[in-house]
Amino acid sequence: MEKHRLEKLLHYCRPAQRDLKAMLVGELLRQRGTERVLVRNGFLYSPGSHPVLLVAHLDTVHPQTPTAFYMDTTQSPEGDLWCKEGIGGDDRCGVFIIMELIKGLDCHVLFTEDEETGGRGAIQFSNSDIKPEVQYIVEFDRQGNNDAVFYDCDNPEFTAFLENNSFRWSEGTFSDISYIAPALGIGAVNLSSGYYHAHTRHEIIRIADVESIIERAARLLSNVGTKYGYMERTYPDWEWGTERYLDEWLYTDGNSDVKCPCCGANIGEPSFWDYCPNCYTELVVQCNLCEYRVHLSDCVLIRGFHYCVVGPCHAHKFLHQLHSRTNLTITFLSPPTLEVVTTKDATSMLPNSL
Repeated sequence: MEKHRLEKLLHYCRPAQRDLKAMLVGELLRQRGTERVLVRNGFLYSPGSHPVLLVAHLDTVHPQTPTAFYMDTTQSPEGDLWCKEGIGGDDRCGVFIIMELIKGLDCHVLFTEDEETGGRGAIQFSNSDIKPEVQYIVEFDRQGNNDAVFYDCDNPEFTAFLENNSFRWSEGTFSDISYIAPALGIGAVNLSSGYYHAHTRHEIIRIADVESIIERAARLLSNVGTKYGYMERTYPDWEWGTERYLDEWLYTDGNSDVKCPCCGANIGEPSFWDYCPNCYTELVVQCNLCEYRVHLSDCVLIRGFHYCVVGPCHAHKFLHQLHSRTNLTITFLSPPTLEVVTTKDATSMLPNSL
């Protein structure tokens, strides 16, 4: 990445949400003029001539702003950026990607506030009088480098359009477009934006992935295509009982004889699954959605994927939807095979160590 672009990326990672919003107002005013910048409580919107709406959020989960940035080249030649406070790639990467894209494409732009605390800025935008005429909506607020998440938008043609442009379908639970897409009646997707280990202090921004996403997104956006409407995702009407439901969705082999990966002892009942009762190994698993590390008693296994119910990825909302649509009790289970473990001495055990 060129030096001036890298400096701009870090420039967006430094400030708190309020200061970043003010910074972007100034940049958009210089680029687009006063008539094309609307500053509202909860969001910042700028209309464009290119019929695509780009979305990113301004807040992060980190309570402190970065004081110093570091570059790690052990995993990627171009480097991974990080800082000890948490770099906030979720979603400062999305902000940077959008500001780079609108240099060549005059897209509609929406920057929201408080996505991490329930999408409050997205709700305020959805309830506003702003209704842009666009063909589709693209949010940049997903980890990795080629995910395309549609949430409850289930338009097969729109999905095919994205997959034909080098992105792959992936599952997710919530982002700002979960409110915006149904409010506007327009198909929406959340694309990867090059960060990893979101919502943790060891979050990184992979520079090569950010650059690749900008290039691929520019090709995607240049193809306006048809207007893709919002089609609500439907869930099947379950006609079988709870037992089969748990077998199908909350997979377990029924074997409570779970072995500690450290000492091999039988861990036993789920109430003991925060720590091994024999060697006091802390039993932790990574959520497949947000990569938040949680105790096994705080995660579920759904169709082979781990989902946390206490982390910031809102998986509990997904589980609540399943419960409300099936009238079944959600049973919290844990995987029989542990993937991530951390060994701690018994004297250091604390009730809320995560």
